Amino acid sequence: NRGRGRAERYALRVRVPAKPDEISLDWLAEVLAPGAPRSLRGFRAERIGVGFGLAGVLARITLDADATLPASIVAKWSPAAKGDREARFLRDVAPRLDVRTPELLHSFPDAGEGRTLLLLEDLAPAAQGDCLVGATPAEALALVRAQAALHAPFWERIDDPAVAWIRRFEHDPKVEAERFAQCLPAFMEKEGDGLPPRARRIAERLPDLIPKALEELRAAPATVIHADLHLDNVLFRADGTAVVLDWTDTARGPAAADLSRLEFECLTPETRRAERDRLVAAYLEALEGRGVRGYGADRLRRDVDRASLLSFGWAMRWVTREEGFSDAGPRVDRLVANLVRNGAAILEDM
Repeated sequence: NRGRGRAERYALRVRVPAKPDEISLDWLAEVLAPGAPRSLRGFRAERIGVGFGLAGVLARITLDADATLPASIVAKWSPAAKGDREARFLRDVAPRLDVRTPELLHSFPDAGEGRTLLLLEDLAPAAQGDCLVGATPAEALALVRAQAALHAPFWERIDDPAVAWIRRFEHDPKVEAERFAQCLPAFMEKEGDGLPPRARRIAERLPDLIPKALEELRAAPATVIHADLHLDNVLFRADGTAVVLDWTDTARGPAAADLSRLEFECLTPETRRAERDRLVAAYLEALEGRGVRGYGADRLRRDVDRASLLSFGWAMRWVTREEGFSDAGPRVDRLVANLVRNGAAILEDM
């Protein structure tokens, strides 16, 4: 990869910027315009995505440059393992998919600092999704079609050499059940009175339900999944295209895990209830259009419900965690409350 090779050579000579205010004009010129540094006259860096569920630190770098360079790019700092995983995915796997992702321009691993810096295509102008608002029916339709485009190429082919390096979506049933059992009393004390009756009953039984749910998910169709596909990780372009961001947690696992996140974190209960049958049909139609057949609507709904039990357990843990959330700001409390509200409605409808 051209950008990757250049980044590796350059990283030997120049310290990788650790944050937006360490970026210099000389560094950018060497990276973006080698051999023609005067084509870049200046730049401005500003933090973006603060408080949204985007992994890492992001900055938009607006360039004062000639037409040979883009008007702007995005710099993203992530923990090394996550950043390296995202870089490899964008470089090697994303070109094989029919889903819109940012182009990887350069990657700068910095093992000494335990982080990776990615320079990415800036997809502005586009509207960022917002978990607190929820997707419109049209946006939800674009999202399920994007998920089908992601899932179809490696459907039931997770041992394909192209993706065999990607981590597996695996959760130990005993460990998860114990974790949920530990946080259940504190969760019920804090949120129990606000749960609808059926949702409360299911939540109280969650430690017993999780082992079977995970066993059923292991038998569900597996493919390459995003594994963190909430609405904050999506941009919507003017033509309605959904652009999927933040591939740090990509995994090989049940397609239903992504669809569960869509219902759990992208749709209001009202939209989910009104649109679920239409979205399931659209997803299956998009899969079939890419050659994937035999995954019926009833089985898909059942698998999504099993994945939603796991998602609700994670929401319980987030509600009761003591260490808080780094770099999230005041918005995080509203995000967690939204997860509980959406999840309770999903449990109530099971």
